[in-house]
Formats: sequence, structure tokens, C-alpha cells
Amino acid sequence: MSMPSRNNDNDSNNTEQSLSMVSAPGLEEAMRRKERLQRLRQRQLNPESAATVESVDTPAGIPVAPPVLPVFRNYKAETDHLAAGHLPAPDLVDVESRLGDQLKAAEPKPLLTADSDITAIAPKKPDWDLKRGAERRLAKLERRTQRAIAELLRERLKQQKDPESLVTAVNAAADQARMGSWQAAN
Repeated sequence: MSMPSRNNDNDSNNTEQSLSMVSAPGLEEAMRRKERLQRLRQRQLNPESAATVESVDTPAGIPVAPPVLPVFRNYKAETDHLAAGHLPAPDLVDVESRLGDQLKAAEPKPLLTADSDITAIAPKKPDWDLKRGAERRLAKLERRTQRAIAELLRERLKQQKDPESLVTAVNAAADQARMGSWQAAN
């Protein structure tokens, strides 16, 4: 059994005749597509004649750029034609030495040395922030305390009907208040 020989010219003529008989909206596009496929087939079968076919296809005055070869980075090309696009292995940087240098540069310096005095760094009164918040609260309590003392004195005066004892009680309360505020200040 012999294989039929294919003649591209005969095939194209036969298809043109069959397509011309049938009217379809995409007839011209189909013809262009078929011509392109035939040119591709010819290029694959005859790589030497592909250059002449390309020169015929390009209009005059427009320079034809050479085909761009792919650049291979991760694998080696099998053909010599594509091996020209293979990149050399990149130079790797020694990461360990770079990181070691950066770690040494970023190493924290000690704040206190044997020569430094801790009293120069420490605040004089370590509880200043506690006192600051407590002063407002203590002022409220101080007013309440004064009112309570005055209330107690009134009750005692009501119990004692003697006017002289009234004067001594007021003086005693004033002395106590002065002593209490003096002790709180120190």
C-alpha cells in the first residue's frame, strides 16, 4: 500500500475551488488562514527557504528585525540553536558573612559600664508619678476631713452647754488641723 503524495499546490487549488463554490461570510478570512498555515508548513519542511518566503511577505522599505531568541535561566536548551541564549550561572553572595557583619553592627551597646554611677541615671524621687496622681484625690479627702471635724465639733458643743468650753474646743480643733497639715507636708 503506497502513501498518497501530497502536493501543496494541488491541495490549495482544490480547496480554493471548493470554497469558491460555497458562499460563507468568513470566506476571505478562511483563505488567509489557510495561506498562513501553508507558509508555516513550508518553513518547517524547508528552513532554508523560509528566509526567502519571509522576505517576500514583508513590504518594501520596512526593515525586518531578526527573531528574538529566548533567554534560558533555569534549564539547559537541547538544541545548539537555542543554546546561545543560555545565561551563565549567577555569582552568589555569601549571606552568612553579610549577616554576621550586620549582627555585629546592630549589637546593642551596654548603657551602664563599670565607670558609670547608677545614681546619675536614677531619678531623685522614684515615686513622683504616684504622688502626682494622688494629690488630686488627697485634696478631696482633705476637704471631707475638715467637714467631718467641723461636724464633730458642733455635736460636742451641742452636748456641752458651756460657752467657755466652746472656745477651747474650737482652738483645740484648729491646733490639730495645723499639726496634721504640718506633718503631712514633711
